[in-house]
Parts: sequence; structure tokens; C-alpha cells
Amino acid sequence: MSVRSLSLRDRNIELFRRIAPQVLERIKPHLDHIKDVPPPSGKHKTLRFNGNYPNREDIDAQTFAFLSNLLLRADAQKIAFLDHPRTPEAFYLLICGLPDDSAFEKLFNEFKPGCFIIVEPDEAKLAASLSRIDWATHIFKTFEKDVEVHFILDKDANVAAGNVWRLCRRVNPGRADNFASVLFDHEQNFGLQLIEGLTRDLNLVGTHLGFFHDELTMLWNSFANLTSGRTHVYHRDGAGTLHAPVFVVGSGPSLDADLEVIRAHQDDAVIVSAGSALRPLLNAGIRPDFQVESENWDVTTKYDQIAGDFDISGINLVASVTVEQEALSRFHQSVLYFRLALTPYAAFSGKPESGMRLPDPTVGNAALCFAIEAGFQDVYIFGLDLGSADQQAHHSKASFYNTQEGVRHDTQYDIPVAGNFRDQIWTSKYFLPAVKNAEDLARGLGKDRHIVNCSDGAKLAGTEAVRGRDLKLDPSSMNKGGKAKAVARLLESYPAADADTTLRWDGDVFSTHIARFGDDFRALLQDQASFADGSYQQKVMTFLQLRKGFLDAPTGGLADAVLILFRGTLLSLFLFTEFYRLRVARAADEPRFRELARVELLRAFDAMQAHALQFLGGDRPAQPPDISVRIAPKGMQLPKRQTLSRNEPCYCGSGKKFKHCHGGSTP
Repeated sequence: MSVRSLSLRDRNIELFRRIAPQVLERIKPHLDHIKDVPPPSGKHKTLRFNGNYPNREDIDAQTFAFLSNLLLRADAQKIAFLDHPRTPEAFYLLICGLPDDSAFEKLFNEFKPGCFIIVEPDEAKLAASLSRIDWATHIFKTFEKDVEVHFILDKDANVAAGNVWRLCRRVNPGRADNFASVLFDHEQNFGLQLIEGLTRDLNLVGTHLGFFHDELTMLWNSFANLTSGRTHVYHRDGAGTLHAPVFVVGSGPSLDADLEVIRAHQDDAVIVSAGSALRPLLNAGIRPDFQVESENWDVTTKYDQIAGDFDISGINLVASVTVEQEALSRFHQSVLYFRLALTPYAAFSGKPESGMRLPDPTVGNAALCFAIEAGFQDVYIFGLDLGSADQQAHHSKASFYNTQEGVRHDTQYDIPVAGNFRDQIWTSKYFLPAVKNAEDLARGLGKDRHIVNCSDGAKLAGTEAVRGRDLKLDPSSMNKGGKAKAVARLLESYPAADADTTLRWDGDVFSTHIARFGDDFRALLQDQASFADGSYQQKVMTFLQLRKGFLDAPTGGLADAVLILFRGTLLSLFLFTEFYRLRVARAADEPRFRELARVELLRAFDAMQAHALQFLGGDRPAQPPDISVRIAPKGMQLPKRQTLSRNEPCYCGSGKKFKHCHGGSTP
């Protein structure tokens, strides 16, 4: 039976059964108890999320070269740009609340979205809408236009906001600019909270995508580390169940108040130091059993500085397989874990158990993940603040960041979140995803563990808040010699690298995959018609397989390694192509700009492919240039953009001069 031949309610139920069965399951309990909910009035509030023009420091060297060439050619053709998008066009259109049928039609005509997101906190209202909204007609129209439709049902606006940015990340991270949200008046309270969350979260869409030069460097480091003959490969199942307590120690400002507590228990608890927490611990007379490191470069300098004052040779290192090679020799034993979203995993492992489940974005996340996956049942967290109660404070006083040789710390703590021991602390756009991932880890993998958060920082759902001074360890977890046995069992559970990874390097096979990827990519961009009308985007995102590495483990060996090698920078190129296209001032110039961008995309890829063959085509990977060349040299800036003359007609078509229309005030 055709969906269109059923009554409105039944037609909608059948539609949801076909395209969104999980949503239908959520609203089923309400279908037989539907209340008459009137549609909202026509009042609504539209808000947009627009990015900023990039600076040299924001992009990698390949993206900088691409944009430089593109802008120079655009200037030669006198293509001008605005400071904001020229039209209401929005790839992502989010509505909060459920308007009437006529509003849907207006929204689609105004925004012309490529992805339509409906956020509704009340499942009963969505159930009631099946009797008054012609969902089948609206959604069939979106399908005809290749528009994706997604429903997000959650009463917690922050959770809903997080789900929105994750959705954008896997659909098309290059099109979050000019994201449009429409709040209908009957959901203003929830809607405004949602907007606050989106304002905070949407910047995460473009983070941690990876960059070409970084991937080359990480392949080089990984191959050298795995073939060194002195490393072990991580296994996420650890050693089974370990009954000794484990202290996971970060270097947040609150660590200083708990150092005495940690020292008092160091003979009974396994101590896991996260990144820069190593110096404060050693300075307080506490010797950690494991040092967790997630950075890839500039870590040896830190350890050499610490080694000048303390003996670190007997500490075991748990690090990303991509860590710089010299760091390994400073420690007793090294256990290396893979990140599923990086090239080395596909090239050398392909085994999900060799990677941590949630090690990002901070080393504190990796340390917590390590402690839980290792099998420890009693986990105590210190100094993992992921923010600060004082917006000017950062890190323990004895951390590397506060030494004369330390690095500059310019993180801005400007996002309020719930505190562990106080109503509110301040976190940053960098630490916010760390809070979310730590909570996901504690509530998911750690749900059957006893996890105590002693940090005076962000509140972490799934953990028990206990101040260090009030801490009482479970005596049953402190068996005599339990700590030493737990450490030994754990280290014995990790296989030697040469027994657990594919270490044979075949540059010819790598080169074949690089050439094949290049041929397929060029074929996509040779289609000038799809580039001219923008339909190429969907094809490219499908080609780049965004779920792979981000949500699903890569299983395609070297073919997937090549995909990940290029993908991050290609996404950056597409992101800025669309960013500038939206800001082309004159509609008549947009086709010319699209063609310039298509040609420069091909040129940029040709350069990357040549570099990939140069560094990966031999009998072993060649050492790439120093990481300092990842971005353009200091002093270089992108070419200036041409702008509209104040006396030419306004881009909006009003017939007025630009200076008397949109050029005379902020739009």
C-alpha cells in the first residue's frame, strides 16, 4: 500500500516506520494518549552561526597555499567579498519546535537546506504532530531534493546541542558555516538553552579532522617506534580485573591541594600521570607508575627538562604510537596505542583493540581511558580539572607550563559549566569536548566501576565527587603487594610490537593506492556541472567516508590509510571553498569563483599527492620536513580580499547604492 493513500496519522506512522523507526519507538507510548496541542503562532526567532575569515595560524600550509592562489586569482578577476554570507542559504537548517505545515514550506524556500534537523524535547508533542502535520509530504519533498532529514529528541538542551554537532561532523563538517536555527515561540526556554549549547559546541565540528603534514609525520614516527624493538602494543582489554586502586592524575590547578593525599597512598595505589602532571608529582616526592602522553612532538624537550631534576628512567610510558621517537628512550618500558582516526592505525594495525576507545582530546582523557580499560575497579581522579574556578589560573604551580623553560599557555576559560564542588567553573572550547568525552567514558565503559572525582574542576557525570581530604580508600582493594602485582600483570598483557603489527613497508603498494585515490578524486572534480551547482559536495563527502575513523574502525588497510592521509586537509579545502563562496558579493561572480576553486582544488591535491609519493613510495617511509613547516611561515598573510565599492549597486538587488543600503550598516 502506498504511504500517500493512508489517512494523515496512519500515513505519518508508516513513514516513520520506514525512515525513522527509532523515532517511532520513542513516541509510540504517546500515540494512544494524544492531547490536542495547538500549533505555535507564526512568531519565531532565527539565529545563525557564522565563521570568521581564517588567519595564518588557523590553517595548515596546504590550505594556506590553496587560499592564497584562489584569492589572488579572484582578485585578478575583480571578484569582491562580503563580511557575511550574501544570501540566507544554509546547508544546515535546524528547527526547534513543531510549526504548522505552511511554515515548513516557507523555511525550505528561504534557506534551501541540504540537511534538515528537527529538535524536539517533548516526545508527546511529536506524537501529536502526526495528526496535524503532513510529515509524509514534507519529507518526500526533501528526498526529491536530496536533503537529509534528522530528528533529535532530548529533554536536555546541552545533550541535544552535542548531538547536533556530532551529526554535522559525520554529514559534512565543511558546511557548518551559516548554520541556521529557527526557534518557534512555544519552545523558547528550551530553544534558548539549545542555542547556548550550539554557540559553545558548533566550533567542534571542524576540530581534530587531521592535516596532511601531520599524518606524514605520524606515519614516520610510528614506523620507527614500532620497529625499534623496545615497544609494546596497547590492548584495550588490559589484564582483566585489577583490584589495586588507581590514581589518575592531571595537572589542573586543584592538584596542588591533593599532592599530600596522593603521597600518603602512593605505596598502595597505582599512579597514572597525565602529561604535564609528571613534574608536580616528582617534585612532591611521588613516583608515578605510568606516564601517559598524547602529544606527537615537542615532548622530548619536556622530559629532558624534567630528567635534569628527577630520575624518570624507571617509569613506564603509555603513549600514542605517533609520539616522537626520542621520547621512548627516556622511560623504562613503552606501551603504544593507536588512534583509529589516524593513518598509522590503518597502515600498521587494523585491530580495534589496539586503540583506546575515548583518548581525546586531552592527555587527561587518555589517562582516564587507560585506567578504566586496564581493568582497575577503583578509580580516583585528581587534578583532572578540565577548566578552572579562577579564569586566570591554569595548571599546577610546579607543572612544566609554569617553569622558565615551559611553553606559553593562552587558553581562554570563558565557558561556564557545572563544577565538581561548586556551582560553576570555567572551561574552554578546547576542554569542553574533553568534559563530554570523560563523562561518556565514565557512564559507558566505567559504569560498573567505582570512579571517584577528587578534582576541584568540572563536574563529571558518572563519577562520585569526594574531596581529597575526605578520601577513604576501600581496604579490600589494597591487598599487600597488590600494586606491584597489578603493574606487572598489566605490562605482561601487552604484546611486543613486532609480534602484533604489520611492519613490512611496501612503498610500491602504498604508491598504487595513492595513485588510485588520486584518480578517483580527480574524477569527482572533473564534473564541472556538479561543481557549478554545488551537488559535488554530497559526492565528495560520500567519497571521503566520514564515518571511517570517526565512528567506525578503518578496515581497508593501506587504502584506508591513504584516505585518512589526505582527508583532513581536503575537508579543510572544501570548508574554506564554501566559506568564501557564500561571501562572494555579486551573484554574477559566483559561477566564476566556483570554477576558480575547482581548478585550485585540483592543483592543491596534485601537490599533496606528489609529496605523498615522495615520502611514502620507498622501501621505508622518508622523514618529512620538520613539524614547524606545518603552517605557513611567520610574517606571511593571506592576500587581501577585494570588497564592494561603496558607490556600486548593493548586492541585495534593492537598486540603492551599496553605501546607502547594506554597506551603510551591519546586516
